[in-house]
Amino acid sequence: METGFTVNNSSDVFHFCESSMGAVNPLQNIRPSAPVRMAIRLYATGACKTKRAASAAAGLHPAYLSMLTNANSGSDYAKKMLDDVMDQLDGKTVDMSVIV
Repeated sequence: METGFTVNNSSDVFHFCESSMGAVNPLQNIRPSAPVRMAIRLYATGACKTKRAASAAAGLHPAYLSMLTNANSGSDYAKKMLDDVMDQLDGKTVDMSVIV
């Protein structure tokens, strides 16, 4: 069953349909701000054990980092940054005195 609506505006017809648009991710293009970058670093280095604690320590809403790094609906930029920091830490290529 198709859901949607049609708008007639000066002989132009626009049809919006749920099935043709697909899922929209409003967080996808959000670039990490300075507090988000700090929360990612705190979480990745282990200074904060949970994303919730890292978000709160960086001055963000406690659930914000979890929302941005959600595998299904998070920010592509935040997920990439978290992955990059984790890879650097795993490869021992990060100077810990510089990261925090």
